[in-house]
Amino acid sequence: MKDVSVVNLKALGRTSMENYAIVCSGFSIRHLYSTAKMLCSEVKKLECPEIVNLPKVAGRKDDSWMLVCIKEIQVHIILDEYRNDLDLEFRWLNPPP
Repeated sequence: MKDVSVVNLKALGRTSMENYAIVCSGFSIRHLYSTAKMLCSEVKKLECPEIVNLPKVAGRKDDSWMLVCIKEIQVHIILDEYRNDLDLEFRWLNPPP
């Protein structure tokens, strides 16, 4: 993955279940999906008792945006070209009035 950024959603006053968001870019749709599946697999291997709900990939194999929620962390894995258009970090830091 490239261009990884972490956003503290709780500090921004967001009231979602997740307190943090990690946004990163992938090179291809296949790269996004395999990275998301690998992330879920590695978290499951940890067998951490604090992680009650095991992570799953939100998104289909051919989507340009995957989401994996791990306890209080959202991991957004986005196709590089699409990430610039979406600009999640800007939207979180500058909510509409």
